[in-house]
Amino acid sequence: MKKATFNPDGVITGFYDTDVHSGNIPQGAVDITYADWLRCINEPNKWIIQDSVVVQTPPQDPDTILAAKRDATAIGKGAFCMGLIGLGIIAADEAVSAARGNWPASMDAFLSYLSADQAIAAQIEWATKSTINRNNVFVLTLGSWLDDITPEILDTLFGIG
Repeated sequence: MKKATFNPDGVITGFYDTDVHSGNIPQGAVDITYADWLRCINEPNKWIIQDSVVVQTPPQDPDTILAAKRDATAIGKGAFCMGLIGLGIIAADEAVSAARGNWPASMDAFLSYLSADQAIAAQIEWATKSTINRNNVFVLTLGSWLDDITPEILDTLFGIG
């Protein structure tokens, strides 16, 4: 017999088999069918348990899905620099240095868009990070600094489609 545990929101937190786990099944685990167990294994995060029954999670609206993708997406600094070249933000001859953590001279004007503390923080973060998150304050501010860099262009740069 298959069993599952779940958190208060119904999200499945563990699977158990009475033949394998016998005395080690947590209290509160509910019986599930083999078919439900297989669905949950093959399509994680698509199923929850409500009233001891496995049900499909309600579909999320596209804006919620896009926001979650943006929050979870990051690319390497090298790929980000290549994207900046493609967008005409930095020059190709400074991209290698920028990927190594040196602040690109062609982005000095961006620093004047920031407060002194923000400018220092942006440069330190640039020097120390090997990956750049899509929803990083630096990226969002860069997008607003450059009028023609839309959220959709940033999404493309980060491989969100």
